[in-house]
Amino acid sequence: MKIQIPLQPVKGAAQSILPANINSIVQNEYAVKYLEDIGVHPTKENVDFVLTNLPIKEAAVIPSWANETLTIVPGGVDQAKQNLLPLSIG
Repeated sequence: MKIQIPLQPVKGAAQSILPANINSIVQNEYAVKYLEDIGVHPTKENVDFVLTNLPIKEAAVIPSWANETLTIVPGGVDQAKQNLLPLSIG
C-alpha cells in the first residue's frame, strides 16, 4: 500500500514557503488517506490510532517533485521496495 499526497506550489512565491505546522498537516493527511484506502471512516480516534500504530517516522517517505506528490509507504523502506518497484522516474 502506498499513500500519495498531492503537493501544490505557493503561487507568487519566489521560493518555497512551508507552513509552520507542515509536519502535522502531512501526518494527518497520511492517516486520513490510509484510512480511506482501507475503507474506514477517518474519525479523530481512527486517525490517532493510525498515527500511533503506523507512525510516519517508520514509513518510507518519497517526494516526487516532477509529479508534485509525496508518496508514503507504511512499513518502511523494505515495504516501499515491494510496493514501488519498478520505480518510474517521472
